[in-house]
Amino acid sequence: MTMGLQRQDGDSNHQGSSGGRTSLIIALVLVIGVMVAEIIVGAVSGSLALLADAGHMLAGGAAISIALFASWAESRPASVERTFGYHRSEVAGSMLSALALWLVAAWVLFEGIGRYTNRAELEIDAGPMLVLGAIGLGVNVVASVVLRIGARHNERAGEAFRHMVSDFIASVGVVAAAVLVLVNDWPAADPIVSIGIAALIAASSWRLLLKVFYAIMEGTPEHLDLYSLCSDIEDVPGVTLIHDVHAWSISENYHALTAHVVLESGYAGKSDDLLSRMREIVYDKHRVSHLTLQFEESATRCLENHHLGHLEARSRFNAHEEHDHGGHDDHNDHSGHDHHGHAHDHAAEFREARRRSLIIALTLIGGFMVVEVLGGIFSGSLALLADAGHMLTDAASIALALVAVWIAGRPESIEWTFGYQRTEVLAAAFNALSLWVIAGWIVWEAAERFVNHHEIHIDGGLMLIVGGIGLAVNIAAAFVLHAGSKHSLNVDGAFKHVMADLMGSVGVVISGVIVILTDWVLIDPILSIGIAVLIVLSSWRLVLKSVNVLLGGVPEHIDLYALCAEIEDVPGVTLIHEVHVFTVTSNFDLMTAHILVDPDFEGYEDEMQRQLRRIASDSYGLQHVTFQLCHTADECAENHHVGHLEALARSGT
Repeated sequence: MTMGLQRQDGDSNHQGSSGGRTSLIIALVLVIGVMVAEIIVGAVSGSLALLADAGHMLAGGAAISIALFASWAESRPASVERTFGYHRSEVAGSMLSALALWLVAAWVLFEGIGRYTNRAELEIDAGPMLVLGAIGLGVNVVASVVLRIGARHNERAGEAFRHMVSDFIASVGVVAAAVLVLVNDWPAADPIVSIGIAALIAASSWRLLLKVFYAIMEGTPEHLDLYSLCSDIEDVPGVTLIHDVHAWSISENYHALTAHVVLESGYAGKSDDLLSRMREIVYDKHRVSHLTLQFEESATRCLENHHLGHLEARSRFNAHEEHDHGGHDDHNDHSGHDHHGHAHDHAAEFREARRRSLIIALTLIGGFMVVEVLGGIFSGSLALLADAGHMLTDAASIALALVAVWIAGRPESIEWTFGYQRTEVLAAAFNALSLWVIAGWIVWEAAERFVNHHEIHIDGGLMLIVGGIGLAVNIAAAFVLHAGSKHSLNVDGAFKHVMADLMGSVGVVISGVIVILTDWVLIDPILSIGIAVLIVLSSWRLVLKSVNVLLGGVPEHIDLYALCAEIEDVPGVTLIHEVHVFTVTSNFDLMTAHILVDPDFEGYEDEMQRQLRRIASDSYGLQHVTFQLCHTADECAENHHVGHLEALARSGT
């Protein structure tokens, strides 16, 4: 058996050509060289403006690095773990880059305000600042020219070029500040320019952050007029209706579309011709990279809320002309959508159950967190404050999960064809990473207490009482969240955090007993470090699961090789290829695939579709499937497949 995965379009190879990569590498070397020099000279001369400009050059360097990484990622093949390949890695890299730049901007802003407040004490050596600022200006010009040339070969070099233009502006500011310090002896120019550069860093990365958020949320690609695309497909002779439309971006230049298409009676035998015409529309006119269309002969079992309404679409795209869609009134049901309506109903039930359990847990955790903070302050116990810090993250994660549950319940729209369900995964990832920050703070505080342990004074009795109450509260909260943790990544994360808190409360109780019996105060920072380790361990699994979802990985419980093997055992199926399986949110997994039909198959293709859906939905728990039946292998190239050995190794057979 051979299992086909993602299609690699020729334009991807064009974008990753060696000419574009060479330009990116040259520009990156120039930028890094000047950035390092600015950091060194900025530290020696006391110029925050130089350090700020180095931070802004970091933004340009990050943009170039992402472009290089994307070119590499596009060349990596798809696998049974990553059916879309590593395209989404570009988005993840962009997100980390944007967040890092905002941290740099925040630091520069904080330092700039502090320096301006104490500007009378500033001592700046403007000579080296002016020289290096001028060098940076020249390097920005050279790098911009190099990237402008590279943009002819690599589309992403154009994005990096725009970053270099803003770098040029920042370098002009550094030179101007140096001149003002030299000529007018006005050192305040340095922090003023620094604050301006901080704003420039934030502004230059804001657009990147929005694009990343849109991609991770599986939003409709910005360039795609979805209403126009659907209208074009419905204008194809023989098409009655297009529904269950999903459009999203895998990366900046790789966009996907899946949909179910109802055909008029008598057109089922012409599906290959119809598919060819639709490919031209989708690929050439609307610039979509990957397409899966499932043809159906009737509109049975198609629910109203699976359609993109005409009025909403018209308002979104300012379409004023009436469009005739003869089949739009016939949407009671459709044969190609088993279980999807039920999945929506169950999803609403699960959301309501999660909401109730989260509210109860938040009340318990939030109330006792206040008690622990007060107890820690009055008793002098870092262990209590550490546990309260962990409870704070639990309370925040539960509150964020509640917001995510509410947002996830909003209906699909033409901008968000998967709805807003991905918010729960984002909330889970954010909560898990925030726990690591708390853990770092606890370790830092514990280390200081080790150094100054002679000054520690702890009320072991109060610590024991508050820790004991906390243990009871955590047991109650864990009990409330346990049921919901089976159905939601978000709730599962909150449950694991509460369990870690429970263990932390046990540690606090033990610490209190030891302090009372032995007066050994070092047990407090020792157990605090233990709690910090527990926080990291409890969130590690959540981070991995969230990252797998956000990168478009195959769900852990899906044996893709076994699934494809079962599908190829269906009578009439020759080959399955272009296979994509991924998760939108907890308990909402999707599959799209192309099925090569045996030319000698004499059965009904509708019955084949039903068998395929039964396998995917009933045996593997996939909530939404789209199978495109093909009668020619022209679209299937060998490099779209995953070999036997890799698939067998993963399945363990």
